[in-house]
Amino acid sequence: MELTTLLIAGLAISVATNIGMATVFFTRRTYPGFGYWVLGTFCRTLGGILMLSRGELSPWLTVVLANVLLLADLTLYLRGLQLFRDRPTHRLAELGLLLSFATLLAWFTFVAPSINARIVLFGVYSSVVQLWALRVLMTQRPDYFGSGDRLQAFTIGILTLTELTRAVYSGVVAAPIADFLAASPPHGALILWGIMAVLLLALSQIIMNAQRIEYDYLLAQRRLEDDIAGRERAAAALSESETRFRLAFDNANTGMVLVDLQARFLKVNDRMSEILGYTNAELEGMSVNALTLPEDAAVSPGFIARAVRGETENATFEKRYRHRLGHVVHGQVSSSLVRDSRGQPLYFISQVQDITERRHAEEALRRSLRDLQRHDAQMVALNRMNERLLSCEGRAAAYEIFADSAVSLFGSHGGGLVVAHEQGEALALVASWGACHGLRPHFPARDCAAFRQGGIFAVADPHGCRGCNRFQGPPESRYLCVPLAIKDQPLGLLQIVAADTLCDGGFAELRTLAMTVGESIKLTLSNLALREALREQAIRDGLTGLFNRRYLEETLPRELARCNRVGEPLTVAMLDLDHFKRFNDTYGHEAGDLALSAVGHFLGGWVRGSDIVCRYGGEELMLILPGTTPDDARRRLEALRSAVMEMRLQCHGLDLPGITVSIGSAVADPHELEATDLIRRADLALYRAKAQGRNRVVDFGA
Repeated sequence: MELTTLLIAGLAISVATNIGMATVFFTRRTYPGFGYWVLGTFCRTLGGILMLSRGELSPWLTVVLANVLLLADLTLYLRGLQLFRDRPTHRLAELGLLLSFATLLAWFTFVAPSINARIVLFGVYSSVVQLWALRVLMTQRPDYFGSGDRLQAFTIGILTLTELTRAVYSGVVAAPIADFLAASPPHGALILWGIMAVLLLALSQIIMNAQRIEYDYLLAQRRLEDDIAGRERAAAALSESETRFRLAFDNANTGMVLVDLQARFLKVNDRMSEILGYTNAELEGMSVNALTLPEDAAVSPGFIARAVRGETENATFEKRYRHRLGHVVHGQVSSSLVRDSRGQPLYFISQVQDITERRHAEEALRRSLRDLQRHDAQMVALNRMNERLLSCEGRAAAYEIFADSAVSLFGSHGGGLVVAHEQGEALALVASWGACHGLRPHFPARDCAAFRQGGIFAVADPHGCRGCNRFQGPPESRYLCVPLAIKDQPLGLLQIVAADTLCDGGFAELRTLAMTVGESIKLTLSNLALREALREQAIRDGLTGLFNRRYLEETLPRELARCNRVGEPLTVAMLDLDHFKRFNDTYGHEAGDLALSAVGHFLGGWVRGSDIVCRYGGEELMLILPGTTPDDARRRLEALRSAVMEMRLQCHGLDLPGITVSIGSAVADPHELEATDLIRRADLALYRAKAQGRNRVVDFGA
């Protein structure tokens, strides 16, 4: 028989099998997996149709897709068998099997065409799937394992052997096949057996489904018999059960209630009466909502409505009741709907447990947790603020850091930080947060009661406080004032204005936090003052009060760069007290120090704000005059020389002779950045001034 005829006959059998399986699926009770078997037979039928369309359609359809559909039939059969036997499926493995088969099939169709290789490929893949199915069939056999399972195992075994034989024959024995439909007779015999196996496989699947249905019917019959016996036992124990229920209801340690469908008490036990403060007679017939807080009034009616609609049978919820004495009782209610034998709702049985003490304890615990979390957040913010304050460069940066950190530290409480000026008793507001601090930008220390009494000043009633005049208007909230002082030296003041909603306990906690933060700020302000003092000592000459040579060497290159950048002239002048050694030898070093100090202090007041004056060494002083042309510089330096000549000094009541100075100046060249060259030129000009007779001004470029 020709292969074409065999394929047509196989297709007709496949269509008939497909129709039969589908009829069973849609008209009979089937189990999970049967639908995959039906879908598999459909894939087999479609694959056969595509194979017979060879020459009319693309090889992608008649070869690749057709064979993939035939393998998909076996894969769907395996999946259906796993579901039928309640075994786990392996979707990724199945998908990988199909994809790898399709890839190799496309390779042997278009890249390296070989019908023999395709037959071998299909034989190997189909055998793998069938052996997998055979393992599922024969292991972990269920109670309903029967003749259908054995027939299917036999059919799968023979079909696997057939496919392997065909694969071995095509790969080893048969000559290269040029046309699949013109293959040798052994191929036809093998295909014929495959068609018969398909019929047996479908028949075994239908038998397996029928056997399982019969097994389930047998189990149902046994259960029915057991149920009848159980009903008889239940009827015998019903009266005893009712007696036990009545005793348990009346003597329960929790509140027990029967509630009708209109949310009225039908029956209550003594414990329920004790919980609500009413007698049993008073409660029976009363509406549940008559004792429920308005906020929880919808809880019970809502549950009753859902239960009557069949959406739920029982529920556990919490609600609050009003005790006869007026206080609130927290109750945990577990309620279930009771139906009659026809399924109609009768009433609800509820168990009510008094959880008032537990709720109070939980609320106290929540408050403690919130307080702890807030304290932890405040400590983190305080540590972060301290870290930032340690690395800040100056007071302005420290004030900015504190204002930023205060929002995290104090939350909704406003406030401000005021610090004492270096001179006088005035205090200045340097940082604030919130909109309600109410502080004036400047005020004297005497207007603050905290400074006057020398300790923290807490005002719980702002309307009755008359101790402070530093506010812009009358304070509207409670506030705290924490004076910041070290060794009786006032540094500043920290003020916190409490939010309106703060309770007494919160105000005490705020006081503790304010004192802790105040200690950190106090230490920071003290460190900044010490750092500024050390900085001044490092860059100032102790005798003259002028900047020292180190400061000069740091500043002059910077000034040169700045003047070059903005296009300004810059003049440097070196000043030397004439005959200073002889002055020292004649009048003593104390008089010499007096003269140097007097000239230094005079120069400090004589220069402009942009000028810089330094002690260069010994009796030599240096002037840096930014933005000064040579003519302006000479005119100013001549005026300086004349002013020094007019100075009169006394030492221990003895008039000292007048002092004269020699001055050498030099103007920075355009784009000059080397400070040593400029100083050297000024020094040379000073040398020339001394050589020309002293008490004069000599410019290097003159």
